[in-house]
Amino acid sequence: MVSLSVYKLTTLIIAALAGARPASNDKPSDEYFSLALIAEGYPQLSLNAIQSAVLGSYDLIFERPSVYPGTPAILNGTKLDFHIKDPNQSIDYCATYFEEVGDSYGTTVPATAIFGNDEGRTGFGFTDGRLYARMDAAFEHFFACNETLNGKEQFGLKWGVFEANGSSPAGCVAAELVQNFNVLESEL
Repeated sequence: MVSLSVYKLTTLIIAALAGARPASNDKPSDEYFSLALIAEGYPQLSLNAIQSAVLGSYDLIFERPSVYPGTPAILNGTKLDFHIKDPNQSIDYCATYFEEVGDSYGTTVPATAIFGNDEGRTGFGFTDGRLYARMDAAFEHFFACNETLNGKEQFGLKWGVFEANGSSPAGCVAAELVQNFNVLESEL
């Protein structure tokens, strides 16, 4: 078993307990917003949905906010929906989805936005302007990871578990998602 320093272990336990609270909202449910990345060693980047290789699914990636201001999002109860206009779909909302990862150290899975709301994960909310997601096991967290999407190198959003030594999984950095700005109805 790999031992953690007292500092890292305490930090991970506090993070796990903070994410284990029931889903509550400190934002009105009818207010649109975008999300931005806060991660050590990185500038603030906006979260954007881009068409994935799977029909009806969008990859969530981080990009320069000066060019890509962020895909409008809204909390629908405790689901995180992205407002995406797609002429090929009759639905404008894509629900955030990612698989459960349990407590498998160093594992990450893609966070995606899928058309319709039935398949989206529940348990999202805001605390002090920071987005949290329901955790199914201790030490789960958002990560920003280097990956290849549609043949192009991207910096994508993933959900996963820290390594046993408390570090981020390979190619990833621990990420916090914060409210970036309010989106005007005219942008929808």
